[in-house]
Amino acid sequence: LPLLRTKSADADASRKERRFSAIAIALLVPALAATLYTTLSKWNWNEADAAIAREQQMDDLLGQLKAKLAENPNDVNGWLLLGRSYGTMGKHALAVDAFQTAFDKSRGENVEAMIGLGEALAMTDEASLTGRAGRLFDAALDKAPNHPKALWYGSIAALQAGDLRKGRDRLQLLLA
Repeated sequence: LPLLRTKSADADASRKERRFSAIAIALLVPALAATLYTTLSKWNWNEADAAIAREQQMDDLLGQLKAKLAENPNDVNGWLLLGRSYGTMGKHALAVDAFQTAFDKSRGENVEAMIGLGEALAMTDEASLTGRAGRLFDAALDKAPNHPKALWYGSIAALQAGDLRKGRDRLQLLLA
């Protein structure tokens, strides 16, 4: 803007030169910055598009799974798959709903539903490890004493509850 201001009336030629300089700077600096950014940047320009495509594909697949579960709501494995998918995507509240449905449909007998529900509850609220999630891991370990996820989360729940011996024993069993 200072290049466009005139200071005297006899500076008409100087005024044209300053306008030309101002226009050249306004056009060349952004063009130079864009060129340097695209040539020197390590940004993967295709990755953003690929991530959007993967997310859209995942949403489509989840939509198909939900439609199949609407047709057959008693499919425990379908609910488990839906819960695992939500958990992988970081949508832990939705994972809790899916695993809770699988847990209810299996009448509390499916170990994977117990562990998935406990994990999703722990991811939404870490304090639940000393509550419902911890009880779910204990029940899962009663049915499957060597299940790695149940041992891991069960040991964390025991340690948070202050039962150091149980936590240590579960971690040692997990290591074995």
